[in-house]
Amino acid sequence: EDASVVSEDRCHAMLRAAFETLSSRELRTAYDVELERRKRPSKAPLDADLLAQKAAERLEAGDADGASDLLERAVAAAPDQADYHALLAWAVFQNEGGHAAAGAAAWRHLTAAFEIEADHTSAHEYAGRIAAAAGDDARAIDHLTRVLDADPARAEALTTLEAACLRLGEHKRLERQYRKLIHRLGDAHDPERALRLWWRLAELYRTRLDDKPSAKIAYEIAAKLAP
Repeated sequence: EDASVVSEDRCHAMLRAAFETLSSRELRTAYDVELERRKRPSKAPLDADLLAQKAAERLEAGDADGASDLLERAVAAAPDQADYHALLAWAVFQNEGGHAAAGAAAWRHLTAAFEIEADHTSAHEYAGRIAAAAGDDARAIDHLTRVLDADPARAEALTTLEAACLRLGEHKRLERQYRKLIHRLGDAHDPERALRLWWRLAELYRTRLDDKPSAKIAYEIAAKLAP
């Protein structure tokens, strides 16, 4: 019975509010404006995307400071987009000098990107490259392995992963990564990339793993791809 009375009182209150709005020209106008605003799609995502595109162009041109400013605005306009947080992290890192000490300022934005999307590929690539610059090769390898599992064609991620593995002496891990990439990319799909991978694998067998029979096979396959 009490719940019924409360529900009835609420209905009366809603009806009174509706009557007052419809009876007042000012309130009715304000209500119509608000209704129209809700129906109209927000420009914020579009504006943020344009800002991010301009920021990427600035980064390409070497203007990390200008890119950072644009990406701060993109994040403010669309704070739920991991792309913008990740790219902002990289812009901040570049703007701070791109060295070990610059990583701290960037990690705040990477953390925001991972909170939105834990498997965000670009965020993991930037995290790996920043970790490598800071001398944290183990952390770099973990991030960059995830990147190459998601997108085997990311050349910068592979280059950074190679350097980190060689510094740590993780030669077998690098061998497995080469083989995985060769298998996923396929010789016919991208023969030039396959050639580079087979050649690097052959060099790894010869110079680091002291496995001459495997090196010979890898060199022979590379020679077939580039006779």
